[in-house]
Amino acid sequence: MITGTVIAGNVIQQEEIGVATKTNSLVGVHLNNFVSLMTGINNLDGGSVGAQLNWWGCSNGPKAPGCADVSGTNVFFVPFLTAPN
Repeated sequence: MITGTVIAGNVIQQEEIGVATKTNSLVGVHLNNFVSLMTGINNLDGGSVGAQLNWWGCSNGPKAPGCADVSGTNVFFVPFLTAPN
């Protein structure tokens, strides 16, 4: 089992999926800018993704029109950034 993974401080753009996770443990994804993405985070397994404090391409956060989306279960994205970091 992989533990303690953190993905932070990146500008991820021109990708269909920004971050894909497939683990049963917790992955931290924070302070990233998801720019022009269809899906910012896709959780492919039963683990959890702590995805707070990311910029989702617009001020309304994931799942809002024009913002990057999340896919899969256990992706926790509140609070999100309302301006790029």
